[in-house]
Amino acid sequence: MRDQLNATFSDEEVRTLCFDLGFDYDSLPGQGKDAKIRELIAYCQRHNQVTDLLRLLQEQRPQIEWPSVTRDGREPSVSEAQPVVSQAQEILASPTTTLPILGELAVQFAHLTTQEDKKRLIRPLGQGFVRGGLTLSAQQADLCAGSPWELDRIVLYLFEEATVPPNVEARLHCVTYEFDELTATDFVGSLVPLHYSIRSLLTLLQQRGRLVTLAQAHLGLLRRMLEMLRVRPQVDQTDHVKNNLEQLITIVTAATDRPGA
Repeated sequence: MRDQLNATFSDEEVRTLCFDLGFDYDSLPGQGKDAKIRELIAYCQRHNQVTDLLRLLQEQRPQIEWPSVTRDGREPSVSEAQPVVSQAQEILASPTTTLPILGELAVQFAHLTTQEDKKRLIRPLGQGFVRGGLTLSAQQADLCAGSPWELDRIVLYLFEEATVPPNVEARLHCVTYEFDELTATDFVGSLVPLHYSIRSLLTLLQQRGRLVTLAQAHLGLLRRMLEMLRVRPQVDQTDHVKNNLEQLITIVTAATDRPGA
């Protein structure tokens, strides 16, 4: 709940929540929105007002799937929370068309600040698609493709990588979209969606070599992407994206140079 509040409420809106719950925002210990939110939740837990807080959150942000509470009015602890895959299964089983498609998980992901934390959330989702425990409907896939929420798009790429019939053009479009998103922020945005879109395309071409020729027209674009990342080493410090791009370019170049290609 703390991460969701921080991601979706402004400092002024948190101040209003405190007023609606009957206490003074400025009386809460700590400095800054994150600290105030932490103390707000702790106050509600001490004074049995968690249910009241969740009611206000649901009224003001009905598009967000807020957590439930235990019988004694507590928010479930991490140990009590569902595993990521089970949580995603519940979210995707609902017929909702409200963004984010991944609901609370997408909000949590948006608040993560390190690559490792993001990967820790993504890994079980990828395994869920590979093992068949997770799937997307055609409508959910379409909504994920155009979603502004990073985890929605990443889940689409994981789904395509694991299950969807091959479509080189569609995956190239996703790679181009994510690179455009990154360049629009002057390379200060998250690299994670681009990584998974490229990996999805690379996996397809490695598994279905006969489809490589369909990517030949985009070889120049792939080379420009690689060059732009090479001159900005701080963007891809692990080199994962550059390495995958290099593999893609090698595969496509080999098919281009092959006699009769």
